[in-house]
Amino acid sequence: MIALIYHEIGHIWHDHIVENSPQLDTQWEHSLWQLYREGMAMYCEQLLYNDHSFYHQDINGWLIWCKENKKQLIKEYKLRVDKNEDTQEFFGDWHSYKGHSDIGYYIGCEFVKWLIAKYSIVESCHMDMKSMLYELEEYMIAE
Repeated sequence: MIALIYHEIGHIWHDHIVENSPQLDTQWEHSLWQLYREGMAMYCEQLLYNDHSFYHQDINGWLIWCKENKKQLIKEYKLRVDKNEDTQEFFGDWHSYKGHSDIGYYIGCEFVKWLIAKYSIVESCHMDMKSMLYELEEYMIAE
């Protein structure tokens, strides 16, 4: 339960820093924002948990599967962003991608960690959507 509380604190902190969420007119913007927003909340959860490898979803080999399939997961997510397709199956216990739920939280958190290695956490919070899309493309290349 504490992990969920930390995650929600991450959303509250992020919403406070961002102040004005971007206007999301297209599916690709919604998908990119959800990946980033949930990734930031997961990153904050890990900070508060004091463990940068902690994922509360890690049950029955979830994290190992995510790590082993990381490149393919990022590629599939980015493909859907590019095609303006729905990415909801990557988020939530009630959805799954290839039999695994909550994959977007992993991809998003790893993406946010990559961003924070390049920019400060505050700078990454103020990134516009086109810059974020560019960074996702760069992240794909780096991985």
